[in-house]
Amino acid sequence: PAPQPVNPVAGPAATISSAEPDSKTLDSYLQKFYSTEAGRQVAFVPSASAAQPFDLLLINICSMAWDDLDAVGMRDNKLLQQMDV
Repeated sequence: PAPQPVNPVAGPAATISSAEPDSKTLDSYLQKFYSTEAGRQVAFVPSASAAQPFDLLLINICSMAWDDLDAVGMRDNKLLQQMDV
């Protein structure tokens, strides 16, 4: 499939004003973020082939470490043992 064009969205620098960071200002930033993000969509096109060559599970957890898995008792989790972690 052809790559989809990316429409630039105004980033934080474009939305920051000199207003004091009080609750009203922060709520305004949050609502502007929600309004901007509400229009974003990703189309997941079905595969042309019924048979998939592989299964893929991607877990993206920022800064997860072995100590974190130890802390929650998940270091020896059967699912994680099957993965290249």
